Amino acid sequence: MPEETTQLLHALLEGQKEITASVKSLDDRMTRLEGRFDKLELRFDNLEGRFDKLEGRFDKLEGRFDNLEGRFDKLEGRFDRLEVKVDKLDKGQDEIKERLSKVESGVDLLAMKGWHHEQEVYDMKKKLEHSRTSGR
Repeated sequence: MPEETTQLLHALLEGQKEITASVKSLDDRMTRLEGRFDKLELRFDNLEGRFDKLEGRFDKLEGRFDNLEGRFDKLEGRFDRLEVKVDKLDKGQDEIKERLSKVESGVDLLAMKGWHHEQEVYDMKKKLEHSRTSGR
């Protein structure tokens, strides 16, 4: 074989060795990158699991807030009913004051017409005053 051909063959073999080494190096890099991507994929899966848990917690919180809203609605209804009862009590108290005033006027009228039982009139007035101040 001529010398040139031998040199060319050696050069080709050297080039082939370099190419093989480069391919192996690229292969190793690809394997490392694949490992990194696998790790990243695991991290993303982990994060996805955490977000799912957080979503579940927010759903529970939303349910609790709905429950609280229902309770506040019930309380609001109770306060409305209490307000109606207080209004009725106020009206009743006004009626009682009106009646007491009529009784007091009647006692004064009796005294003016000559009912001479002054002690009884005095006692009645005291009872009326006591009733009025005590709210009965």
